[in-house]
Amino acid sequence: NAIGDVLDPDGSVLVGTRAPNPKMILPGPTDTPAPTNTVLAVVTLAANVDKRDVRFIAERGSDGVTSTIRPAHTRYDGDVTFAIAAPASEGDANVDLLGLLATARLAEAIRAAVR
Repeated sequence: NAIGDVLDPDGSVLVGTRAPNPKMILPGPTDTPAPTNTVLAVVTLAANVDKRDVRFIAERGSDGVTSTIRPAHTRYDGDVTFAIAAPASEGDANVDLLGLLATARLAEAIRAAVR
């Protein structure tokens, strides 16, 4: 991420500042290039959902970014989460459960990526 720290579930810094009293230091004036790192994620699932549900699941995946990276979604990065779904062979999906899983799995994926 451009300026954020990656946190473990207990709130400790996994990757980022280890300063005892950390302060967020934003990039300088607009003529100074800002950091350009970002988080791009895709949540994929096989579930019988509609377009609105897929958007909801993408938003919940984005919650995984927010819960893992502090700060996330600043003006200095382009954090974005997409979701795509293929039809399941049977049954209706529990969209709320899928949303919770998207949040948890995306948070786990971010932590795994920096370890």
